[in-house]
Amino acid sequence: MRNIVGQPVSGTDFFQRESIVNLIYRRLDAGSNIFMAAPRRVGKTSIMYYLRDNPREGYAFIYLPTEAIDSSELFFKRLFDALLNSEAVSEKVKLSEKSKSILDMITGKVKKIGAFGVELELHDAKNELYSDVFLELMSKLDREGIHIVIMIDEFPSTVENINQKYGLVEAVRFLKLNRTIRQKSAGGIQFIYTGSIGLPAIVNKLSTPESINDLNQVEVPPLSLEEGKLFAKRLLQAANVPFQTGAIEYLLKKISWMMPFFIQLSIQELVDIFDSSQKKITSKIVEIAFDKICNRRNNIHFDSYYNRLNDAFLSEDYDSALKILNLIAEKREIQRNELFSCLEKDIARQRLDSIIESLEYDGYINLRDENYSFNSPILRLWWNKYIRN
Repeated sequence: MRNIVGQPVSGTDFFQRESIVNLIYRRLDAGSNIFMAAPRRVGKTSIMYYLRDNPREGYAFIYLPTEAIDSSELFFKRLFDALLNSEAVSEKVKLSEKSKSILDMITGKVKKIGAFGVELELHDAKNELYSDVFLELMSKLDREGIHIVIMIDEFPSTVENINQKYGLVEAVRFLKLNRTIRQKSAGGIQFIYTGSIGLPAIVNKLSTPESINDLNQVEVPPLSLEEGKLFAKRLLQAANVPFQTGAIEYLLKKISWMMPFFIQLSIQELVDIFDSSQKKITSKIVEIAFDKICNRRNNIHFDSYYNRLNDAFLSEDYDSALKILNLIAEKREIQRNELFSCLEKDIARQRLDSIIESLEYDGYINLRDENYSFNSPILRLWWNKYIRN
């Protein structure tokens, strides 16, 4: 198992999370469409890679990232092309005579590209819509006895992109069109949506909660203590780094919020220290590693937490989100009433509630015993060093 920091992993580099995988299959077996709810860096994309690469019998998964897509028609064209070019379903769907006839009936024109690729082309691009074609395909496609699951990564970003480019009406239409497609899809065709921006918060901002009320939410939590211990030990053992009994537990206590990313980043520092000193990892060395984690060289791993606020919030809400995070970072933790009293003179209460909800969902902060604090002590240290100051 290689220690790949800040990127999705697959194959033997994936740390198996059996409970989450089993939960997803239970929801799919029940016929549900899923929204995978989790903050960034929890490993959502890696879980989808695992499902795609290791499908259980009777399932085929198609993965499509949509973060850069900013129009409804491009979104549905990409979905259509991904379905047609999926190796996982080609034998039972794309190469099915019945499916071929359905494609011909719907489009009248499917262009072959290379040896295996196909791409949808419309006769009359001005009057025909990819969304209409995709809806018709979903309602008629013969699934040939398998569950086809289309996994859409960064879907909330797509919604926000459309909202910013075309406005609220088009964003709401896009959400409702996706709901219609889910409802009219033929048996066995299901969807998993996920993203590092909170979909419920965006939908509430657009005042259209009914557009996603058919989705079954699956939460991906941080690793448990036992999972964290096993993950950290495997990473150190793979790097041939010896460690004292108790050093792993001490490390995880320091990390506190056991997202895979923060464990991987900490292990990377420990391995670097071992390479230069050849000393067994102890609690004292863990402390040294923590001092190094927030060095400027690691900014590449943390910058996304800061830059992502631009994607999640419009300009005035962005400034307010920074104020909230700076206050909490400065004080380590702050009482809920104190936070609101500091900000309500500048931010309307309804907007403040919405911003805080988004920051909680996206994994920056949490409310515990009426006190707000950063989820990750490591992120708070970095925020104080490079953002608040």
